[in-house]
Amino acid sequence: MESNELLEIYFSEAEDLLQRIEKNLLALEEAPEDPALVQEVFRAFHTMKSSAAMVGFDSISEYAHLLENLLERLRSGRLPTSRSLISHLLTGQGLLRTMVEKVSRGEEAISPTELSAQKEQLARFMGLQVAEEPPPVASPVPLAIEKREHFYRISLSFHEDLFFSGQDPLMLLKELQYLGEMVQVQTDCSRVPGLGEINPFTLYLNWKIIFRTEEPLTSIEEVFCFVMEGNQVTLQDVTQEFPEGIDRSLADKRIGDILLDEGIINPEDLQEALQDQKKIGQVLLEKGKVAPEALSQIMASQEKSRSLLRRSTIRVDTQKLDHLANLIEELSVNQSRVSHELEEKGQYASRILWEEMDRVAQNLKEIREQVMRVRMFPLEGTFQRLQRMARDLAIEEGKEIKCEIHGTETELDKDLIEQITDPLKHCIRNCIGHGIETPEERRKSNKAPLGLLAIKAFQREGKIYIQIEDDGRGLDEEAIYQKAVEKKLLPSGSRPASAELQRLILLPGFSTAREVTDLSGRGVGLDVVRDQISRIGGQIEISSAPGQGTTITFSIPLTLAVMEGLRIDVGGEPYIVPLPSVLKVRVIKDQDLKTIEAREEVLRFEERYIPAVRLEKILGIPGETRKDSKKIALILDSHRRRFALLADQILETRQVVIKGLETNFRSIPGFAGGAILGDGSVCLILDIFGLDRMIFGD
Repeated sequence: MESNELLEIYFSEAEDLLQRIEKNLLALEEAPEDPALVQEVFRAFHTMKSSAAMVGFDSISEYAHLLENLLERLRSGRLPTSRSLISHLLTGQGLLRTMVEKVSRGEEAISPTELSAQKEQLARFMGLQVAEEPPPVASPVPLAIEKREHFYRISLSFHEDLFFSGQDPLMLLKELQYLGEMVQVQTDCSRVPGLGEINPFTLYLNWKIIFRTEEPLTSIEEVFCFVMEGNQVTLQDVTQEFPEGIDRSLADKRIGDILLDEGIINPEDLQEALQDQKKIGQVLLEKGKVAPEALSQIMASQEKSRSLLRRSTIRVDTQKLDHLANLIEELSVNQSRVSHELEEKGQYASRILWEEMDRVAQNLKEIREQVMRVRMFPLEGTFQRLQRMARDLAIEEGKEIKCEIHGTETELDKDLIEQITDPLKHCIRNCIGHGIETPEERRKSNKAPLGLLAIKAFQREGKIYIQIEDDGRGLDEEAIYQKAVEKKLLPSGSRPASAELQRLILLPGFSTAREVTDLSGRGVGLDVVRDQISRIGGQIEISSAPGQGTTITFSIPLTLAVMEGLRIDVGGEPYIVPLPSVLKVRVIKDQDLKTIEAREEVLRFEERYIPAVRLEKILGIPGETRKDSKKIALILDSHRRRFALLADQILETRQVVIKGLETNFRSIPGFAGGAILGDGSVCLILDIFGLDRMIFGD
């Protein structure tokens, strides 16, 4: 395997492991008595250590080894689970992430001095001297030490008078054990009669065994060489079904089916458990049908198998997907040209050719949708990091919170996930800094001392909604109003409705905090949130009730790669306006426009005047402004204000694949990108938020 490929696999696996460690540590804090979570974190640190050593990242391996030691003490009961311990482990996980990121950039993971300090800190936490823990044994040439393990499926169906031939099946099984490990043993007891009918000289049992060994098949056959004749003994090499020593088939099986296959339960037990609405394992455990150790072992094996399945998933660079999308778009253009030619031929065109072109168009649409789906990622990883951040911030602020995450399976375009992460962080910082009270304050308000912060995601009407909800004190509308009057944003004595008042906190520099803290109070944050969400075509809504909490809702498009647009004509040039920004389209006459100070034009819309903008004037398109008797006014919402964009005519609505201008030319203010039309021409897409800033400034 090429070293680059090996490193690529390592970094991919490390990210998965770090996410799993973080997720399970947060869960362990909520359920400190759950040994499965401890075991899961232990295994993840162990794998981090081994895989880092394999690719030569010794400092990462060494530090992961120390954390593994700490987990071992927790696993053996020598350390209790505490918030302090979880914090230490989370800090360690964060340091590991930083180290991995550094080596991925070709930098040193950690300086020897810092590593030594970290080791001392961990040793102090464990009450040990650093020297007590032996360093990990790194594998300088990892691939050379790989062992050639084999897995065999052994089926033993003996004749019932086997004992009379001088053979004892238990002795055979003991001899087999010397050659390797019995991974799985199923004993068939179906031939065992009632107690009064048992003959001690008759063999009633059969076995099916999964056996792991480094020995060749001939060595296994030698064990059974004296019973091969007259009995049904089969040996099958099934090594391919156990990559990395893990049973691949367990990933897709249900716990109940695995327990049934293992012979731990019978079909009646499973059927009885299925009648309850709880998890099968939980039901069987409660009914005493399965021992906790057996269930834990089965679940651990299944998790290994699922981990293997996850690792076998192909990861594709998004640039390759973008390239594929571009090719599909070019194919669409070619298809449009052929359709155009067919239209020109009119009745002379073949009906069959028309039908085939329709099928091609449908296929192209489906391929494009599938490619766009590949770009989608679940929000689980992002939400998990936010959950961790909320926990750490609350501890720093001396607050107690429970952070719940919902809808983690909701998928969003990868580029969008990257762009919404910072806005989400801003909002969570504000919820913890401003919203959720200290335990003492909550008790005085007859609230539970534990505050609730919920991060939710769901899809509705072609959009993704993300909500951040707290049960804190809510927005102080009186303070907002007084600050707005002080800043001359509102006239004194004119108090708007709650919704309008609450949206003022999205203005730059607006803050009602009495003190500036590390978390909040500078009035920087929510206006940045609003701007970033607007840039990706999203919206932000705030809802708050005094004493009950605040909910911030983002509504964002599913993807940035494709959009619905309105193609308009301005001065003979076509432009595409993003459809979500269009509130209304009106046909107006010149007399509908009013001029202010002989310069600015306004248009009446919903009982108020809004600015009317001529695009050719803003963009400096040469030529005189056309004075037609009729114009098209597109009423747009930039999320900062509403204004009318004047166009000569509307050509069509269409779905387009957005192509970045930076890739092919350079960024141009006021334009979000370009799109290739059916006739092969390029049409620029307007950036309504950017256009707002060009026209009206900040």
